[in-house]
Amino acid sequence: MRVKRVALLIETSSSWGSLIIAGIGDYMRRHERWVLLLDHRGMQEELTLPPDQHVDGVIARVTSLPLAESVLKLGVPCVNVSQIRVPVAGIQQVTSNQPRVGQMAAEAMIATGLRNFAYYGPPPREYYTDSILSAFRDSLARAGHALTVIDRAAVHGPPPHGSLDLTALARAVERLPRPVGTLCWNALGAHHLNEACVWSKISVPDEVSILGGDYDLLTTELSTPRLTCLDQVPRRVGFLAAAELTRLMNGGAVRDPQWVEPEGIVPGESMATSAIGDVLVAEALEYITANAGRNINIQDVLDAVPTSRRNLERRFRDALGHGPATEIRRRRLLEARRLLAETDLPVKAIAAQCGFSNPEQLQRLFRVETSFSPSEYREAHRRPRLASGQTNGP
Repeated sequence: MRVKRVALLIETSSSWGSLIIAGIGDYMRRHERWVLLLDHRGMQEELTLPPDQHVDGVIARVTSLPLAESVLKLGVPCVNVSQIRVPVAGIQQVTSNQPRVGQMAAEAMIATGLRNFAYYGPPPREYYTDSILSAFRDSLARAGHALTVIDRAAVHGPPPHGSLDLTALARAVERLPRPVGTLCWNALGAHHLNEACVWSKISVPDEVSILGGDYDLLTTELSTPRLTCLDQVPRRVGFLAAAELTRLMNGGAVRDPQWVEPEGIVPGESMATSAIGDVLVAEALEYITANAGRNINIQDVLDAVPTSRRNLERRFRDALGHGPATEIRRRRLLEARRLLAETDLPVKAIAAQCGFSNPEQLQRLFRVETSFSPSEYREAHRRPRLASGQTNGP
């Protein structure tokens, strides 16, 4: 059987694009090897099909009508991995579940005890509806909170890619009620907001808590403090896109968009872990955060923050909606997720480092909370990290 040729029209300059491509590689290693046509591309680069190249399928960020039309003219299956949906028939879409991103962001910020919220959104883009914003606003409203939307037009030049006026963004941040939790549409926006806070001498995360709507390696590591981001699991998007392309190349029909669920938070230091008004709960959370890698229990928390167990349980539930044991488990699992995604440590070592009594306990909790085993989670969520002293060649 002839090996299929597949063109990848995806930028390689961002973690979103490069991890989608990595997910396509995961699929090929497990299922079917293709010949891939791939070039280095930038985020704003105009994507075009390879000239005079026969292809059997295309996986692309279909962000414009000309690109959509040129793909359709080939008469081969195409999968679109962009959140933009150009209104043409015949192209399958696979991307992250944007409304769930907004909902998860609201849940995470409310859980810290914050009561003021803001949103810094994307540039205007044709054929794109910002469903992250609508879901974020709706989730906050259901919890009784209002939202301030930073006027992007007031801090950027004219579209489509107007340059940032850092001073104008700093002024917009200065007008926000503080402390405030701010969701940024992507990691680059989170970096811009962080730099505006530095410019205005506003403390991050104490006064402005920043959450990036996606993860980008370089932007996240460049920022000080390091950015906290939502994980939209682009590697899984790439894997599912490859599976969908295989289905289409085998004669399957285009169907409704396929959504990949975001997977929690990539920990950083730009989002406050607690803005709880209850001093006792705040002190207990600080202790849990600092010691989650040890096999601590509620008695250890009571020793650090003297009170009765009943009082601690009640005040945790009033402030966070769950008890201290749930919080201890949540913090351990969060650190285990990070280590699985960013290191090659064996599962046994991660279990010990995160305070689990044995690897089987970690395995059981992972199955319950994520539907993955630790090994499966690592394969789906692996992220690159810049090691100390590492340099990248041309």
